[in-house]
Order: sequence, then C-alpha cells, then structure tokens
Amino acid sequence: MSTLVVYPDAWHGSSSVDGSAYRGSVDETFANIIAWAWTGRQYSNASNALVRLQASTTTNQFQTNIRSIFTFVTSSLTSAATISDVSLSLYWSDKWLWVWSPNLHVVASTPASDYDVVNWDYSQLWSTSFWSVTYANFSTSGYNDITLNSSWIANVSKTWVSKFWAKFSWDLDWTFWGTWSSWAYSYLRWYYADQTWTTNDPKLTITYTTVVWPANLKSINWLASASIKSVNWLAMASIKSFNWVT
Repeated sequence: MSTLVVYPDAWHGSSSVDGSAYRGSVDETFANIIAWAWTGRQYSNASNALVRLQASTTTNQFQTNIRSIFTFVTSSLTSAATISDVSLSLYWSDKWLWVWSPNLHVVASTPASDYDVVNWDYSQLWSTSFWSVTYANFSTSGYNDITLNSSWIANVSKTWVSKFWAKFSWDLDWTFWGTWSSWAYSYLRWYYADQTWTTNDPKLTITYTTVVWPANLKSINWLASASIKSVNWLAMASIKSFNWVT
C-alpha cells in the first residue's frame, strides 16, 4: 500500500485552487439564489473558507449563498493505481448556527479551470453527495477527517486534477426546510491553503496500490500491460514473470 497526500495551491495557483463562488447582495427567493449565476468569488484570507446561507429582510427571501471549491493534483497516481481509500480533511476555523441546522455535503464539480474560480463555476456542481456531516458533528478541535464513499473514489483522477465542492444540504436538495427568520444565517468555516505552511490546509489523502508488471512485458494479446488487472485470476502485483518474460 502507498499513500498520497495532496493540498491545493495557495491563492489561485498554477495547478490547483481552493476558494469560493457565491451569490450575494441580492434579495430573492431560495429557488433563484440557488439557480441563478454567481455575483462574486473569493480566494480569501487563510481562515475564510466556508459555506453559508443568509436570509434577507424580505420574508422568505435570501441575501447570500456561498459554495466552496477544492481541486487537487492527483496525477502522480498514474493510471496503474488501484485506489482503496480516500479522505478529505478540513481544519476547523469557526462555525455559526442561527435558526437553521444544516448538513455539509461534498460533491463533484466541473469547474472551467483547474486552478481558478470563474463566473459560471457557481452552477457547475453535481447533485450526488459523496459525504455529509451535520453541523453539530463538524469538529471544533482540529481536522475533520472525512472518509469518502465509493462514488468519491471513482471521481479521483489518476492522471490529472480531482475537483470537488462543498455546500449545505438545502443547496444540494434545492429545498429550504428551515424556519425562515429575517437576516438569519448559518455557516461552517475552515482554513484555506493560504494558511502558513500546510499544517491546517485542506488535504486529500489517497491510499492505493500500483500494479508492477515484469519489466520487459509491454502487452498481452495486444493489450497494454497497464490496462490488465489480472491474468488467470491472479492479481498483477503477484505475477513476477509471464511465459518466462521477466
């Protein structure tokens, strides 16, 4: 078994990013603030990574919705890797609950850039949750280590950049089920990659194995060796030679 630990670039880097896209300074229905285009983005200071929903002063309308993005360069895995476990870790900075008690969800995304946040990214989120945690269970004593499900593992790129977003449960479900109150808001906040060093940065930890073929064996029956996982029910990792090729 091998382990790969990766972090986003600070600010908006040359290969990856963490940041937020939001719709804010508006006064509109929940359906509109969820579905309409963004009004801004932030790479933030070191402790300003968050998801947030805030009401306006107009009954049953809203002023701000914020979603956060993480991208990680995972190409060093290579296509030969078999991933067995993935976890995302977010280091708590702050949280606030007023009226509503939401869950935090992590989903896949299709941002326009691997290393920037641009205007249409606010709407480029999938609707399948890879993991969720309640507001109450979001730890206030360090890292929240999140072991993710099989859908998340399938979303990890072995040859390029893996891309994910975080958002609240009503944002995922397109349904606001809280009790509305004027100017009420809830948020979860964690450290961004802008924090000094990587001690508190968002991180992706991947446990994997890599198939190691006999050095001189390039293909079997015209199939590239890298694409073959077993021969006669034997895992590649256990095969030291094939037809006397070592």
